[in-house]
Amino acid sequence: MENKLIRTMFLNSLNQGGNKFTSEKLFLKCIKLLQKTEKKNSKSIIKLSIKNVNIVASTTKVKRRKVTMLVPFFLKKSKRLSHSVRLISGRSGNVIKKRGHSYLLLDNILGSSQNKGLIKSKVNNDHTVIFTNKNMSHFRWF
Repeated sequence: MENKLIRTMFLNSLNQGGNKFTSEKLFLKCIKLLQKTEKKNSKSIIKLSIKNVNIVASTTKVKRRKVTMLVPFFLKKSKRLSHSVRLISGRSGNVIKKRGHSYLLLDNILGSSQNKGLIKSKVNNDHTVIFTNKNMSHFRWF
């Protein structure tokens, strides 16, 4: 059950212009590349990468008297998984067109499973911003 849930979350986040077939091809190609490069099971690597990137809190922008503030809030347990999958499979600005999106997804999964890479540093930076603005957390109008 859990594997199907994670698979559908990845497919939904990889969906390009409503084309489900393309997102399935990208995800399957990434899994095949994972199996070729790593000795561990690809499912366990994906679960480990999601666990390492687990996002506990997020921010939203609130405009208050012509000033936009970032207000932190804790995510519900049901939303944490979808946010971390979206972060791993997200198309960041450094897509190399020669290699393709499946290689970028592979790099993101491997980096986050080893607690390294751009995604992990982005999560750490986001968490530091969130916890420095925690005094604004009582302004929760959303």
